[in-house]
Amino acid sequence: MNDPLPPKEESLAARRARVLARMAISRTALKAESDQNFAVPSSSQPGTAIVAPTAPSSLLNRLLASPNAQMVAALLVGL
Repeated sequence: MNDPLPPKEESLAARRARVLARMAISRTALKAESDQNFAVPSSSQPGTAIVAPTAPSSLLNRLLASPNAQMVAALLVGL
């Protein structure tokens, strides 16, 4: 899908049409791939269950799961 560099005199409408055409091709390819993934019979799929992660139940669990847990731990140790 590598298009050659557009000519400098190409109009905005022509560039927009070219981009929209590429987007339509990409959308069609993605939709076909997605439909193909959903068309797989369930008997051929592995038997593993997808389990949603459980929500943290306490303030301590939420603190330990936060992205700043290391910083908070360092501050607590420093104090």
